Amino acid sequence: MNENKTMMINDTAVVVKEYKGKRVVTLKEIDQCHGRPDGTARRNFNQNKQHLIEGVDYFIINQPNEIRTLGITRPQGGVSKTVTLLTESGYLMLVKSFTDDLAWDVQRQLVNTYFRNQGLTSTEIKVCDESTDKIIDAYLPQADEPTRMLLRATFMAMNNLSNQVGVLKTENKALEAENTKKENIIQENQPKVDFAEGITASKGTISMSQFAKMVSKETGKTIGRNAILLWLRQQKILMRTNEPYQMYKKYFEYIPVLNHWGKGGFATRVTGKGQKWLFERLRKAGVIGEKKNTKLVSVSVVQGDEDDLSWVDEI
Repeated sequence: MNENKTMMINDTAVVVKEYKGKRVVTLKEIDQCHGRPDGTARRNFNQNKQHLIEGVDYFIINQPNEIRTLGITRPQGGVSKTVTLLTESGYLMLVKSFTDDLAWDVQRQLVNTYFRNQGLTSTEIKVCDESTDKIIDAYLPQADEPTRMLLRATFMAMNNLSNQVGVLKTENKALEAENTKKENIIQENQPKVDFAEGITASKGTISMSQFAKMVSKETGKTIGRNAILLWLRQQKILMRTNEPYQMYKKYFEYIPVLNHWGKGGFATRVTGKGQKWLFERLRKAGVIGEKKNTKLVSVSVVQGDEDDLSWVDEI
């Protein structure tokens, strides 16, 4: 907003102010425009505040930067701690008790010149007022001029709101279309995201090859990873793809990986809890012998202990 822009209302310079998309005036400006003693508008506001709606009929601001931006200053310098701003509807309700000839003239000037001069042409304002008057004549023929002015302002606000709703609906449709497009892109890329996040194995898990080496070391009996995987599938612990069934997922991790040729697939790894559990299952089933040591030890990961991915199906 241009802070220097003013309008003359009854020989009083009123700084043009817009707050949250609405033209507003201060209580002091109302007193000045109507030639009333200082504090008159404030008294009326306090007496009728319960009938006004904050955010619709008035605003109360207490941020120095906002007050300064609106061009509201004090003669002695600085800004007030709080400022009350009235919209068109709040102004008209506040000055209903002003019934002298000057009051009528000032109200017309403020309404037609200040409040409604926000991009609407005089013809558009006239058409809206004439339409409102027809409705008032049909349903409230005895309405006095203050009531008519308030109703005109209300209908004008409703008309502006309707136009804004139409614009918002159009913008909303465009945003929905854009969001749908983005959601489709996200869904298309989700498998790639899941794959990338799973490339690095979780801490505390080992590959099936590492587990087979650990078992061989503990029992002195050589057993390969393929033999263990085959047994797990036969026992319905793993599916055909080596993915664990739901009830066994706490013992295994089924993660996306890359094979030696850079192709994607999945590998089954054994969790820390699963290592002890699987060792005991294999021992009780007679697949492996007894442990040589009383404590199961983990095999450290060395070069060549990584997942053998030659068996992995491509994604």
